[in-house]
Parts: sequence; C-alpha cells; structure tokens
Amino acid sequence: MVYSGDMGADYSGGERQESCRLDRGTLKARESRIAALEAQVEDYCRQLATALTRAVAKNRELAKRKPWQMARRRPKAPAARLRGTAK
Repeated sequence: MVYSGDMGADYSGGERQESCRLDRGTLKARESRIAALEAQVEDYCRQLATALTRAVAKNRELAKRKPWQMARRRPKAPAARLRGTAK
C-alpha cells in the first residue's frame, strides 16, 4: 500500500478512509488493466501457435518433396578446354 507523506505519520480516521478509497480505486484499475493485458497475451500466444503450426506443416510438406528433387541428375560442368588445341 502506498501512502503519500511521511511513513511514520499518524493517520486520522478521515485521511485513512480517503487514502484507502484511492488505493482501492487504484488497485481496481490496475487489476482491470492486468486482466486486459493477460487477455492480449493469450491472444498473441494463440496467434503464435497458429503461425508455428503453419510453418511446421509447410516445412514438413517441403521435406516430403525434397528427396524427389535430389534424385534428379545434376547437369555436368562443361569440359575445360586446353590452351593451344583450338584449330
């Protein structure tokens, strides 16, 4: 609990009630803000999970195709010409 003023000050009944009301209002506002932020975090977690699921599925699909592509023959490099053998 945060008090304005000296920590050792003696609070009378009126000051203490006003302070508690402000503290309760502040706490309520903070709790509602925290709840809103938690909802945003959950939404971002769902979006991240969706993106990761799509990326994994895409990479698995590409991995299935890859062996076929590697089985193709590579074109041979052209033979090197020797100097002085041209006619």
